[in-house]
Amino acid sequence: MKNIFQNIETFLSKFQDCALLILRLVLAYGFLIPAINKLQGFNAVVTWFDQSLHLPFPWLITVHGFSQFAAAENGFEIPLYYLVMLFVLISTGTGKYSLDEVFSRKYS
Repeated sequence: MKNIFQNIETFLSKFQDCALLILRLVLAYGFLIPAINKLQGFNAVVTWFDQSLHLPFPWLITVHGFSQFAAAENGFEIPLYYLVMLFVLISTGTGKYSLDEVFSRKYS
């Protein structure tokens, strides 16, 4: 039984770099549209945070709170997913298919 799990682990480890690439692309897409919207109307975003929340800058806890989990109820579900994805990327490194890898090969 232990041998079966080792074989599965060996097989799946071949896809780790590809999985990290997919995770980075999904994460980037999730940040892209909100970032573009904020850049196009940055003054409106700053004004909203200042006037509505009385904060000079946004905070995850203040905006989404910890009272609800579900995204449909403006909970912290989606921000939690992003934080988990970022943690995975930080803890596993960039992977073979990344800009860091390209630049390190080019400039080393």
